[in-house]
Parts: sequence; C-alpha cells; structure tokens
Amino acid sequence: IAIPNAGDILMGVGTRSAVDLNLSRLSAGVLGLGTGTAGNSGGTFITGTIGIGTATPGAQLDISPTITATTDLKGTLSGLIYNGASAMANYYGHYIAAPTGTGTITNKYALVTEASAGNVGIGTTSPTRILGLGGLGARNIGMERGTVANTAGFNLTVNAGGATLAATDKAGGNLLLSSGLSTGTGGSEIQFWTAPVAGTGTADNALTQKLVIDTAGNVGIGVTAPTNILSLGNTAARKFWIENSATDVVGRALTIASGGTVAGTSVSNVTGGNLILQSGLGTGTGASTISFQTGTTLTTGTTLQTMSTKMTILGDGNVGIGTAT
Repeated sequence: IAIPNAGDILMGVGTRSAVDLNLSRLSAGVLGLGTGTAGNSGGTFITGTIGIGTATPGAQLDISPTITATTDLKGTLSGLIYNGASAMANYYGHYIAAPTGTGTITNKYALVTEASAGNVGIGTTSPTRILGLGGLGARNIGMERGTVANTAGFNLTVNAGGATLAATDKAGGNLLLSSGLSTGTGGSEIQFWTAPVAGTGTADNALTQKLVIDTAGNVGIGVTAPTNILSLGNTAARKFWIENSATDVVGRALTIASGGTVAGTSVSNVTGGNLILQSGLGTGTGASTISFQTGTTLTTGTTLQTMSTKMTILGDGNVGIGTAT
C-alpha cells in the first residue's frame, strides 16, 4: 500500500469528512491512525487485541518478537517527551489502574525481571545492584500516607532471606544496614528517626533523631554527636535496666564487666581491665555522688519491694552505709 504525500487511506461509509477510520501520512516517515476527517490522527480507539511479532496475541497488546541483539536491547523505549509548553500534573512511566469491575486482581506486577539478573535503575541508566537509585540527590524510600480518614499508619517490614523450607541447620540471611562510602576525612552515619508523642490533637508530630551510629562507631541515644562508644543525651535522667519479669518469674542478673585477657603462652602476669564507676563532673562547690540501691526485704508475701539507698560515696570521698550524709 502506497500513501502519497499528504495522502490518506479512508475506510467507512459517506464522504471524506465522515469516515470510520483513516490511515494518513502526516509527515515523512510518520503514519497516523485515527478517526474522523482525513489527516486526523486523534481520537483513536481500537477494540480487540493487537499482536506484534505474534499471530495469536494473548493480551490487549502482545509484543513477542524473537530478537538476536549484538548491542543494547531495549524492550520498551519511551518516546514521550515533555516539551514544557504547558504544565503537567503527573507522568506515569508504568501505571496499573485499579479494577473498575467487580473482580479483583490477586497480584499486580508493575515490573518483573529475570530471577537471577535484571538490575533496575531509577534516575540512573547503569544500575550496579538489584535496585539502583541515581546519585545526583538525596532519595527517600517509604510508604505514602494513608488516604482513609482517621486511620493509623501501617507497618513497613524489611526482611533478609530465609533458609529453604525443611533445610537442616541452615542460617538465615543477615540484614545489613550500610551508610554511604566516603573519601579522605569524610565519613557517614546511620541514623534512626521516630515521631515523638505529643498532646491530643491532629497536628503532625515532627520526626526527630533518636539514635545514631557515627563515623567512629560511637552510638548516641538522644544525642546527635556521641563522644564515647555509648553516649546518652543529657536532657533528662537516664536508666539502664532489664525489664521486669513476668508474674511469678524471678528477675535476671545484670553483669557489667571490664575487659579481660585470654590465656597466653609467652607473657605472664597480664592484668585485666579496671572497672570504673564515675559520677558526673560538677563545677565549684557542686558535687556528685555514687549511690548503691537494693530492694528492701519485706516479710513473706507478694507485696513488691521498694528500692532504697544502702551505700553512698559522696563527692568528697566520704562513704556512708545506711546513711546518705
């Protein structure tokens, strides 16, 4: 079939101004399929199925060519280019709409790659991992806020791989959190943020950093710049403890140990690390103490004991047993 310059092939009943379908040469190398008047390529609506590379299409559009490629192979190459002439609200590269009928879709696969390969790149044309994000700006992976009124947020779970079913003594995969590579004197951190509890209301509670692992491996809880292996924020008193046991279950011991050596073969009399209990620094006449508390023994029964100070080391070095002064 040959279409001359500015020519059309018309199918339908009636005049050229009222046809059912036309195939038009819009420009050199460009064909338009449309309805309406000659040269009109808009308003196209095609029912049935279309097969490219197959005579038995199994979907609305079934592209099943057999291709032997010696260079780059692109299964789908978008030809949609935003020219900036007018505002665009949304651009969906791949979009699965919700079903409009009464049926449901069990699984929606927006993108499926080969099981053992097929890296996906977002914002990059050369991903080096299963999902690679372009490195030209900060990225955020997360769940969108719910759209049902007065509904709490839903959990997001990240899992490492599990051992195969019925496997013997096989470990599960480790979950690794890694901050970004740095160079020279630069570093990177791992930070954990949560939303604090506020008064009753509808205002958002802004996320705040609660825990950080810094470039040196120091862990900060309630502090953004820890200076020791474990640093706690000084905005309130803190307490380390083991949670209370369940009813009728004894409490468990908590042991604090300094570093010890291991048996050697050439060096004798190696010392172990000292255990140092240190109260906080003060200034001037201010003082700090070290207190030792235990639960006060009661008569036989189920009444919970209360903690009380049994020994105190004052700032001047005096030690009180049974007295705080």
